[in-house]
Amino acid sequence: MRQTRRAVLVGIAAAGSGCLGLRSEPTPTARPDSDDDGVPDGVDDYPSDDRRAFQSSSAAATTTIDAGEFRAIGLTNSPRASGEYLDYEVAVEGEGTVDCLVFRREAYDAYEQGARDASVVAALSRTDVSEAKVVDRLPEGQFIFSLDYTEQTTEPGRESVTVMYTVEMADPVSTATPD
Repeated sequence: MRQTRRAVLVGIAAAGSGCLGLRSEPTPTARPDSDDDGVPDGVDDYPSDDRRAFQSSSAAATTTIDAGEFRAIGLTNSPRASGEYLDYEVAVEGEGTVDCLVFRREAYDAYEQGARDASVVAALSRTDVSEAKVVDRLPEGQFIFSLDYTEQTTEPGRESVTVMYTVEMADPVSTATPD
């Protein structure tokens, strides 16, 4: 007996749907988290640092500073957080050195007015450097980062210095929320 074309197509469709029914559901792929901080690498600004997750601000430039001068950058630290991470990297071209000073806001105000004995946050500051890299948590409060070429801590040279810097603030992992 000869089957009609329609019967053959229905039979093939039935056999095909049975095969499809044997397939299992796709297995979801885990999102990589290289530093195991709970924030997936795809959204983590610091995928190899388990202390930080999201960059909140940054400044980068190359600047020339004359003896007796400084450059200051305000550090925004959320009053709700127990402290964001400060990450700065500084490199001086040539032979000169600078001081990388972190002030509490009140001490910076005196420094800006000319006081050269203003207190600095010692754990975050570096003096007489041609290169420096610091990553550390800021306590609560308002702070100022300064590239200092005054007599505040280290006597400046006679020639101006050219400094390349990057200053970043980042949220700690404990306050970060993955997407």
